[in-house]
Amino acid sequence: MSDIVKKWFEYAKADLEAAEILVKNSKSDYSYQLAVLHCHQAIEKLLKTVIVANKKEVKKIHNLLVLANDSKIKFPEDFLYYIEELNPHY
Repeated sequence: MSDIVKKWFEYAKADLEAAEILVKNSKSDYSYQLAVLHCHQAIEKLLKTVIVANKKEVKKIHNLLVLANDSKIKFPEDFLYYIEELNPHY
């Protein structure tokens, strides 16, 4: 695994940890909005990690559906539904 792939994976893990902290220690509605943003970021980073690991060029976009397609992973429909729901929350 290349250094850049490891780094992006670690960043994605950090975003998920931040989301979990925000949900568990919610002080306001903004905590949940920020948790959703961090979930979006984690999925985006993981998808970009897969694209990079497959030696493909990563588009400088935040659209999770396009990135999921570019990753060439065969996702279940329900997963695609969830990332479609997260898409506007960037």
